[in-house]
Amino acid sequence: MPQKTFRKTAVIGGTSGIAKETVKQLSGLEQVVLVGRSEPKLREAALEVGRPEAALIEFSGTTPEAIMGLAESLPLDLDLLLVAQGMLRNSSETSLSVLEEMTDANFTLPALLIEAYVARRFRKEGSTKPLTIAAVSSVAGDRPRASNYWYGTTKAALSAFLPGLEARCRQQGYPVSVSVIKPGLVATRMIETRKDRRMVADPRLAGAVIARGLEWGKREIYVPGWWRWIMLGMKHLPYQIFLRVKS
Repeated sequence: MPQKTFRKTAVIGGTSGIAKETVKQLSGLEQVVLVGRSEPKLREAALEVGRPEAALIEFSGTTPEAIMGLAESLPLDLDLLLVAQGMLRNSSETSLSVLEEMTDANFTLPALLIEAYVARRFRKEGSTKPLTIAAVSSVAGDRPRASNYWYGTTKAALSAFLPGLEARCRQQGYPVSVSVIKPGLVATRMIETRKDRRMVADPRLAGAVIARGLEWGKREIYVPGWWRWIMLGMKHLPYQIFLRVKS
């Protein structure tokens, strides 16, 4: 299988630790667009990945109009659109506003942005250039557990969305392929307060696994790869045993 080269890439969630390590390790990269909430932090991220010339887009909107505006501001000739933003809250959280914010961050905003960009690029502008869309989901979406069921459910929605999008694009003749990225525990800000550090992967390893998986066109990338087998076992646990799982 020939390798893909992503010369022009946009990263939604450009300050994400996983995204930064992935950008560092993509071969053939020439132009990068980093999108995030804070321009100063985006500038820091650009320096960290060795791309001081990267284009920066500050974005913190949540309305359909704002999302459409972001889709309009992205280059039409991207090779890779990487969505790496997300939010994790404990499932003991009962504030509906927090749960709504997590749903928006993990599913609604990414899905609407991807949909808007695809519509603009292929339906409106008639582009014929192939596009890879990748999004950071989570192993938690394979079978949401008691400790993370809300987070896991939002990530499960994202994991389900991408293959459906690809199927529709292919039926319409759009050259779109997708990759669902499913990290386990990675040593980033998201889990910095976690005391149990077992099975926590180094971000550099995560970036390498993701970069190689994208370049080889993998539609599902577990990070690290052994999480595939752990989650396969979790998905096949008998229901009564699953109900007692606390981790």
